[in-house]
Order: sequence, then structure tokens, then C-alpha cells
Amino acid sequence: MRTLLTLLASLLLGSQANASDTQSITQWHSVYLATMKTNSKSALHMLQDRYHTADSNSEKLYVSGLIYEYMSNINQPYFGSSQFLENHFAKLESKYIQALLERKQGDYDAAVNLFTSLLQSAKQRADIETKALMNYQLCYTLNQQGQYHKANFFCSSLNNHLTDDHKESIPADLALRVIANNFDFRGEYDIALSLYRRLINEMPAQSDPTGVYNDVGNLLSELGQFEQSEQYLIQALLARQLEATPLEVAQVEHSLASMYYKSKDY
Repeated sequence: MRTLLTLLASLLLGSQANASDTQSITQWHSVYLATMKTNSKSALHMLQDRYHTADSNSEKLYVSGLIYEYMSNINQPYFGSSQFLENHFAKLESKYIQALLERKQGDYDAAVNLFTSLLQSAKQRADIETKALMNYQLCYTLNQQGQYHKANFFCSSLNNHLTDDHKESIPADLALRVIANNFDFRGEYDIALSLYRRLINEMPAQSDPTGVYNDVGNLLSELGQFEQSEQYLIQALLARQLEATPLEVAQVEHSLASMYYKSKDY
């Protein structure tokens, strides 16, 4: 309990000024992920600073979701950092965190319903950035659920948003990846491959590209381009063996095994 109270107090009393203010959410997120691998306490401070200095509801919601993930990983409950305010944003935040919780527990239908409700609310308020965040979450969630054609509607809306000139409130590389995944899952391999390669070129320097390498390797395997597939998958495996979790290493090993098995049929 003392740990939980300390963490929540830290979140509520976080610094209002930080160097991260000058970074886009995409750049900041890549630094955050890199920091999480080496110093989780510093990563928590990054979350609190970004949450308190976010200048839009959409960015604050996104960062609150990251706080939820952080707290969940240390088996601590989290319902939002603004609940004591009891205002409109606090209600949005509570529903958003509940949607993430439902998805984490495998109740995709409940998560989709909550994200859809938040999307409709954003449309009514003409909140373009929160609308984009919910399109991202619906694209991601429905992809996970295997509802690829249903996801396409939200992925397409997100893709249209990325082409407009706007202030980022979600990491652009994550958004582009779920869009590419959806094309991939629906069998539109040329478009997916183009997006994956664009993503690799545009990712922030501190980002971990191994997930995208794994995606590209699997796609090339589907196309029968086994030598290129092997190159991407080996790169992903070598990088993950250095610092990734056993589960992340096993994911790429499974991709390699699947690719080698398919290559025997050619």
C-alpha cells in the first residue's frame, strides 16, 4: 500500500517543467521505451512530467494509458490520475482506462464498445486528436481480435488523420504500424510492405525496430521471398537476444521456424 501511495503521490505532484515538453510525442515515446529498459523509476518520472504538461486531452489520455500499463506491470491498481477532480476529463479518463483494462483481460467486445463510445464523444466535441486516438485504439484492438475488415474502417480514418497537418498526440510510428498491420492481415501485401519500409526509415533513432523487422520478415515469407525474410528475421533475433524478454525472443524464433518450414514447399 505504501508503494502505491508513493507512486500516486508522485504522479499527482509531478514537475510542471521538463525537457520532454519540447519533444513530439513520437520522440518522447521512443526515449521513454528506451528508459524503461534501463531505469524504470526514471521512466515513471517521465510519465508524470508528460502527463502534467500535456496541453491536450488526447495526449493526456494517451499518457494515462501508459501509466496504467506501468502500474499493471507492477501489480498496482490505477484508475486515472485526475479522478479527484471529478470533471469531464476525469470521466473520459476513467472510461479510457477501463477500455484498456477490458482489452488486457481479453474482453475485446467490451473494450471496443468503450472505445467506440469515446470516439462518438470526441466527434460531438469536434476533438480531432482524441478522435484519432480512439481510431488508433479501435484499429489496434480489432486487429488483435482478428476482425481485420471491421478494423479497416478505423485504420483508414487514422491513416487519413496522419496525412493532415496536425500536432501529434499519439506516436506516429505506432499509428503507422497498426495501419500497416491491417493491410498485411487483409492480404494487401504491397501496400503493407511499403508502409513497413517507410516506418523503418522514419522511426526515431532510439526506437526498437525489431517488431517491425519481424512483421516484414513474416510478410516476405508469405510472398515466398525467403532470403529477404531471413535477413529481417535474423536482424530482429540478434537484436532481441541482447536485451529483449524471453517471450519477445521466442516470437522471432517462431517466425523463423515458420519461414523455414514454408521454404521447404518451394
